[in-house]
Amino acid sequence: MPPRLFYICSQIRSYATQTNPPYRLTKPSNLRKSYVFNRYVNLLLQSKVQLIIQHNNLTAREHLNFRKSLSLINAKATVVRAGILDVAYGVTHLIRKENWKGEYGDLLLGERAKRVQLPIQSILLGPICLVTLSDFVPSSIKAIIKTLAFSKGKLMLIGGVIEHQTFDSFELDEMKNLPDLESLRGQLLGLLSSSGQQLAHILGSTQQMLCYALETHKMNLEGLNKKTECST
Repeated sequence: MPPRLFYICSQIRSYATQTNPPYRLTKPSNLRKSYVFNRYVNLLLQSKVQLIIQHNNLTAREHLNFRKSLSLINAKATVVRAGILDVAYGVTHLIRKENWKGEYGDLLLGERAKRVQLPIQSILLGPICLVTLSDFVPSSIKAIIKTLAFSKGKLMLIGGVIEHQTFDSFELDEMKNLPDLESLRGQLLGLLSSSGQQLAHILGSTQQMLCYALETHKMNLEGLNKKTECST
């Protein structure tokens, strides 16, 4: 190779080597984990109901049908990584407890979250799916459990969190038969209305009895005065 051409080629190789960074500041896998972690934390913070569903050998079509059935009741299904969800629950607990305003991925917060032990974390094992609802509606939970029954064991409810409290599958199965909030409000209004009517009746009766007693006492006094005048 001519000296001139060799010099040019060596300069090109040197330039190419210098433009490549000596190391990566953040690995792509870490970026992916951070994205997934932040997504899980947002899901937990924005939902009042979280159901943990274990899935086994679910086909793509069955998974799609499951998602469609959930969309009819405004529920959302997310296939999650158990280890990351475990830490996300710990971080969410600290965020609510301390009214945390910083970043979810804060290293100090993450280290402290690893020491948090919550009942729900004990069932975060194996292939699981997180079903979330923005509000607690017993009829929606009933519809989800009914949908799971048609999966022939491929989808199983193993527990959940409602309003920051952990429940097992048996307790959730009992809660599905509770009346909805609107029904409870109607019952409460009916109870308050009937109680108010009873109270008004009691107060009215008491007032009538008081008037009757005063009138009787007045008549007795008048009769006594007349007897006194006659005797004098």
